[in-house]
Amino acid sequence: IRVAVPGRPPLYLRGLFTHRAISSPRRGVPILRGVLATILAQQPSAPGSYRYKGIANAFDALPTEFLLSTPQAVIADAVDRLFEAEQMQEVHVSVHETATGAALALIALPQGRYSEELRRQIESELCGSLGASCSDSGVHVSRFDTVLLHWWLRTDGAPTGESLSALTNRVRQVATPWSDRLWHGLQEAFGQAEADRLAERYANAFNDTWMRENTPERTIRDLQQIEAIGDRRVAADLYALGDNIILRLFQSTDVHLTDILPVLDHFGLVVIDAAATSILAGKTKYHVDSFRLKAGPTLLERSGLLTEALHNVFAGLVGDDALNRLVVSSGLSWREVDLLRGYMRYCRQFQIKIDPVRMGEILLANPVTCHALVDLFHARFDPDLTGDRAARTAAAEKLVGEELKLILSHDEDLLLSSIFQLITATVRTNYYRTDRNGWYLSFKLDCSKVALMGRNRPMFEIWVHAKEVEGVHLRFGKVARGGLRWSDRDDFRTEVLGLVTTQQVKNVVIVPTGSKGGFFLKHPSRDPATRRREADLYYETFIRGLLEVTDTTKQGVVVPPPRVVRHDPDDPYLVVAADKGTAHLSDTANRLSIAYGHWLGDAFASGGSNGYDHKKVGITARGGWVLVKRHFAEMGRDPYTQPFTVMGVGDLGGDVFGNGLIESKHTKLLAAFNHVHIFLDPDPDVAKSYHERLRLFEAVKGWDHYDKGLISKGGGVFDRSAKSISLSPEAQAMLGSETAEVQPNEVMNAILQMEVDLFWNGGIGTYVKASTETDADADDRANDAIRINATELRAKVVGEGGNLGFTQKGRIEAARAGVRLNTDAIDNSGGVDMSDHEVNLKILLDQVVAAGRMTLDARNTLLEEMTEEVAGLVLADNDTHGRQLSRDQLRSKTDIFQFGRAIAFIEREFGRKRETLTLPSEEEIAARAAAGEGLTRPELAVLQAWVKMYVRREMLAGDPTQLPGYDALLVSYFPKRMRELFPAEIRTHMLAKEIATTMAITRIVADAGAAFFPLNIEATGASVIEVATAYLRAQRLARMDDVRAALEQLRPTVALPTLNRCWVAVDSGAREVTRFWLSSRGKIPNDAELDGMLSAADAVFSSQASEVAARHKREIEELKKLDLPNDVARLVLDAQYLNVALMVWSEAERARVPFAEMVVRHLAVARASRMQDVIDSLAGRPASGRWDPLAYRILYNRFYALLNRLVARLPVQATNATVDQRETELAAGPLADVRAQVDAILGREPATVSTLLVLEERLESAITRLG
Repeated sequence: IRVAVPGRPPLYLRGLFTHRAISSPRRGVPILRGVLATILAQQPSAPGSYRYKGIANAFDALPTEFLLSTPQAVIADAVDRLFEAEQMQEVHVSVHETATGAALALIALPQGRYSEELRRQIESELCGSLGASCSDSGVHVSRFDTVLLHWWLRTDGAPTGESLSALTNRVRQVATPWSDRLWHGLQEAFGQAEADRLAERYANAFNDTWMRENTPERTIRDLQQIEAIGDRRVAADLYALGDNIILRLFQSTDVHLTDILPVLDHFGLVVIDAAATSILAGKTKYHVDSFRLKAGPTLLERSGLLTEALHNVFAGLVGDDALNRLVVSSGLSWREVDLLRGYMRYCRQFQIKIDPVRMGEILLANPVTCHALVDLFHARFDPDLTGDRAARTAAAEKLVGEELKLILSHDEDLLLSSIFQLITATVRTNYYRTDRNGWYLSFKLDCSKVALMGRNRPMFEIWVHAKEVEGVHLRFGKVARGGLRWSDRDDFRTEVLGLVTTQQVKNVVIVPTGSKGGFFLKHPSRDPATRRREADLYYETFIRGLLEVTDTTKQGVVVPPPRVVRHDPDDPYLVVAADKGTAHLSDTANRLSIAYGHWLGDAFASGGSNGYDHKKVGITARGGWVLVKRHFAEMGRDPYTQPFTVMGVGDLGGDVFGNGLIESKHTKLLAAFNHVHIFLDPDPDVAKSYHERLRLFEAVKGWDHYDKGLISKGGGVFDRSAKSISLSPEAQAMLGSETAEVQPNEVMNAILQMEVDLFWNGGIGTYVKASTETDADADDRANDAIRINATELRAKVVGEGGNLGFTQKGRIEAARAGVRLNTDAIDNSGGVDMSDHEVNLKILLDQVVAAGRMTLDARNTLLEEMTEEVAGLVLADNDTHGRQLSRDQLRSKTDIFQFGRAIAFIEREFGRKRETLTLPSEEEIAARAAAGEGLTRPELAVLQAWVKMYVRREMLAGDPTQLPGYDALLVSYFPKRMRELFPAEIRTHMLAKEIATTMAITRIVADAGAAFFPLNIEATGASVIEVATAYLRAQRLARMDDVRAALEQLRPTVALPTLNRCWVAVDSGAREVTRFWLSSRGKIPNDAELDGMLSAADAVFSSQASEVAARHKREIEELKKLDLPNDVARLVLDAQYLNVALMVWSEAERARVPFAEMVVRHLAVARASRMQDVIDSLAGRPASGRWDPLAYRILYNRFYALLNRLVARLPVQATNATVDQRETELAAGPLADVRAQVDAILGREPATVSTLLVLEERLESAITRLG
């Protein structure tokens, strides 16, 4: 040791110090006593003071070797620092270079922290930090609870500045107790109050192993994760620890490793090893799993994205699949990944032939394209986007297009292009809404932009995607309505699309067009009760998804949903209804509607607590019975006064079946079955059985509660699950069974084949198919064993209260075999019709409530008071539909080819093949024409529905307010109370145009038939509104309202087929007038002109030739024999002269000749030339080919034009002359040549189109020769 001695040469000491030398007080060494005296002299403290003594004690604690070999200034500094450390009870670190390659490290720390383990840790830290080795060390315990540690180190030099500060901090961390460091860290991170709370909560949370393996800093970060768990199952953190990457998962409930590892694998994480421990916070135990991961190039960089995604996967918000690897590989957030997942799963609904696993692989293989697709989505829909959205979108679309060009695989191109197409077709999304109740996505699409959907596309479609549920809502118009169903098919869009096509047909009776929705549980419970609760819960998610992309209105102004960028016009009309699995959820839907501020309120879903109870009203069954009654009436029977036999499917406690079986007190129910029981009653007592059915209906009881004492001999109630059923002789005779012991399926099959008056279907299932179909075609495997062919059905009449009881081909085959039936869409339309009235009444009344003119309770009371009147309007609609089918049956039997033209028209306008609509081919139509057979009622029901859809579309595209009687049509939809109380509100109803349009279409098609619009549009090129306007005015000319009222009064006394024939005859006159006005020769009259025409038909009728008058007299007498009064018979015959009367009237106006004179002239010329015979034959000529209806119409118009020319060429003086007189003169005089031409051609052979064309040419020449 080199010892510096002031004023003398250095002193060198070599050897070892004795124990006394290093353990005695340092001030006892003379040289060192001098050093201490100098240091004390420099202190401001007086001798004997506290600081004075403390400095001396600190000096004594320093190693002798250090004191002897170190400059005095350094010793003084070390003494000061050591004294301060003692006073502050802090850790002090100093390192002093004592010689080349040697240094002394001095560490002072509170005595309470010292331990041998701590000493070893500090030594390790010193040696590790300085790259040194230790040659000697020592410990000194002072009188002030301070321990001084020193180490002699072999090192290249002592640290200074920042390196010394860093070393000091590291030693302080080592020397400071773990709990103290944690406390200080909590204070710095959270503040005093929160640190106190956390310290108390986690007071006993960490054991020695935890403290040894985790730093306080790491623990503070862990506590932040634990505190953030909340309701989530798991929180996650990713960090680097040396060369390792650690993923730590914190769980409020222990998640087993077998559940964790697949999740990590789906994120592409490779686990090297794992460790598990736990933390006790009060009484709550948290589980902590730490995973050492294989490092990846972007793993730490995207740690925030990864941990957030893990949080939400374990929370159950998003799916757990391999697509989550995009978080790390593409740098997408979990929301963005789920966005792609939602579109990918949507693609599956379009039957893209790519395996679901392969779809995920494709997205993972194209991370750049995925990112580009997400960027495009943000460009289109991010509400916070600044700048030019259109430019950003165009650039994003271009980038996606460039990426797609690089793809060579067919499958990859198909999927990625499909997602691209869906994103560009999306017009709204709830992705950016911050008020969602959970995580789910909804996308509204403009279906015209989605080629994936094929030709049968809705107008709009909303796709809802969530982890546990997916759903779709298809709308075929802006004003559309239909039910939401709980589907059990993973291809539920295919199911919904098929149903909405039927719904379109069904909805032609109401204001909205068809819509339909369905949702599917992806992971349903096996327990039925739990599964039911899940369905109810996720139905709410589905409804929320729909509402969150739908506009509302406030005081008549459309209000868009918040944070939803719209690429479509205002679209506030969204109405839903109950369907399979959702019948009890209308109140749920309405509650959500009100919560979201949707303008429809509790009109959003019909049938809720403040809506019409369909079962209580019995509207569906009553509506079906209106149609059943018509079938019976056309057979000359009355089921309300005469007994009739019935077999059926359904439960007496159910709505449709139960209400249907108590509709008539004369019902003789022989047999029925539902999903549990079979009921047989071979010879029921009509009165007693009626009252028993009524009792069970009111008690909502099944067949097993039927009073067995009231069942006739040989009958009973049997269990469908029985191995076999023993039939009595009476039951065998009724069922036609030769075997007494039969299986339940055989009994039900025999029931369906029973010879009865009525088959009333109120059950679920398809029970009748065509003989040409397989059971697979019926798509109802549950009933394959009991289903019959239509050729086996022996019921005279069918009432389809339930849906899909027959296949459409089965209906047609049954109808052609003589069974009287319609379709389910016609028979059970009462329910949807009443719901539509409910919604439209609430729309109107809610405006009154909002204006403060009525309370909500008063609104509900008024709705209830109008129940029966609304039901009456609905039942009138049912009767209208049935009446139209009956009339079209007559028309199609007379001329089926006009309906063939209508079918072709629908094919062309909708792009649908007739085969898909189950409508006959051209060859089949020709075969039926040859057999004198028309279309069946089921076929006519489908045709009229598609015609109405076309007419509605075109009429609303124009201006329906221009229709004659628009106001009357609108008002007629509403109950009388509403007309009286709110006339102004009716006219300003939000759906006024749609309501009036529906009423107009229903009336015109019911009166003129399904072929009326297509034929007139094809023949004249007129628009839908022009055709409707012409016909409504023609009806007034034909006094059809008078005819309608008169025929309605005659229904109790005159056979219904007779009334139908009378109407068709009157209507044919109005149709001819319509065609005349729409042709190039006529124009639609205004009201004043129409008034002048009203007496024209009477004048023409009265002025006919004597031969015609005599025929009229005979015809009137024949009609009177059918119980038609004289005035009604006259109206029927008058109608056939409407067209002649209009032509005469028009010619008289043109020539300025008195009408009476022109009548005689026209009739005389027409009869003398025989051109009237030609025209009459064309008007009623049956077609023999598909083009004949148009050809005959063209020829009809041409011969009328020739007749008008002929009348104009012969200015006959008709004053004071009769038609007979003028006819004789003209036939023998100037018209002899014309008459001869007609006789020459029509007298030799039946007139065909060819012969008529030749006749037309000859008549042209003959008329020209008249000069």
